Amino acid sequence: MNDPTTTQQTEFIWRRLADALHLGGREIDGHYWLLVLIPVLLLGFAYAIWQYVRDSRSVGWAWASLMCSLRLIVYLVLAAVFLLPAMQSWDETKAQSKVVVLFDVSGSMGHRDDIPTEATPADKLPTRQDKVLNLLSDDKLAFLKRLQDKNPIFAYRFGGNLDEDYVVFDNGLV
Repeated sequence: MNDPTTTQQTEFIWRRLADALHLGGREIDGHYWLLVLIPVLLLGFAYAIWQYVRDSRSVGWAWASLMCSLRLIVYLVLAAVFLLPAMQSWDETKAQSKVVVLFDVSGSMGHRDDIPTEATPADKLPTRQDKVLNLLSDDKLAFLKRLQDKNPIFAYRFGGNLDEDYVVFDNGLV
């Protein structure tokens, strides 16, 4: 009755940032790699620009700009590869319980179980069916609604035999 549903989910991640950094037996958040990567990348950019500004005097601005751009792209690709891009997949399995509610529709539901008092005569006492209806219709208690919030409800009637027809209360349809 509990049919699990499995869905596969995939997400793009930077593994270097997602995994913890191990230093001296301590685990540090992986995002601290950016504190190392960004200054090194900026230093590499500054060095490449400085070199090609100097070389532009001999080869010209057009060639120097092209070569500098290519080197900066290589630095960016190396930085991206250092961060270890990956598609992470995992399976998520969800098993939901089902609640079965049985309603007695036999003649015994017309009986009164309480003891009559002087204030309440026997014919004024609630029957078993009245008590069940009060339980189900009490808005403060919201018995079926609270059950239904987390699980689908399968309601069956029984008397002498179990009724083969049933009602499913699911998704707020009480």
